[in-house]
Amino acid sequence: MKRNRHGLVAGAALVLIFAGLAEAAALRVVTTIPPIYCLTANVAGNLANVENLLPPGAAAHDFQFSFAERRRLEQADLVIANGLDLESWLDKVLKQSGPRRVVRCAAGLECSQQQSTNRAPNPHVWLDPILACGMVTNILAALQEADPANASSYATNAAAFVLRLRKLDEELRAGLASLPGRAIITSHDAFPYLAHRYGLEVVGVIEERPEVDPSPAHLSALRALIKRHGVKALLVDAHEPPRRARQLGRDFGVSIGVLDTLEEAPLTASAYEDGMRRNLRALQQALK
Repeated sequence: MKRNRHGLVAGAALVLIFAGLAEAAALRVVTTIPPIYCLTANVAGNLANVENLLPPGAAAHDFQFSFAERRRLEQADLVIANGLDLESWLDKVLKQSGPRRVVRCAAGLECSQQQSTNRAPNPHVWLDPILACGMVTNILAALQEADPANASSYATNAAAFVLRLRKLDEELRAGLASLPGRAIITSHDAFPYLAHRYGLEVVGVIEERPEVDPSPAHLSALRALIKRHGVKALLVDAHEPPRRARQLGRDFGVSIGVLDTLEEAPLTASAYEDGMRRNLRALQQALK
């Protein structure tokens, strides 16, 4: 049979056009921080285009938009944020960029009941894998509403991911259950949910306010807490200045470990689970 070269070229062109149209038609989702990106990417799979708003190293608490980031937000069909006032900068920019469907995936979780009535809820909900399952449920509902044609596939992805998160919870529970130490001191107040879930006690934080060096009086109080509770290690943030961490360790006579909030984690589907397992190893080392 004689091959029609022009027909083959035309057919290939149509395939490329349809592929481009399918990609353009895919749901465009923008997340705010790496942990939310990871949770969303696992539910979305290859059914939606998921991008993260904050560039690597940007602080979630105090973010300034560039033109490119504003453009990314304007083009999104769905914005998935953490909520609990973590992204206080988001609402103002959304008002300027026009209406968008915004979902705050920490909304409605039991975390608000774990906080003092005199304080705003701590936003670092994702550091408890069981609460992260609740965030996945909220993300699933948002994706299904925005893209009902793929609702069942999103549900399949979410169910598989929740199983992995529950396995992660079992690993953390088993890995921390028999350790003699329970008291920890962290860089800042980011770990109440993780501590609550696994029977740990955060007895103090180095920074009473983010990015503000501790006062001499606060350091003196921390020294007393370390002695009273038998704290064996300071668990500092992955981005804590190494010189200050080492100096605090020498001053207090304790070792230094790293406990990561994952707010600057890689934008990969496995980054959340990988990071939480690193946190497990850090806690095991600190509390043994």
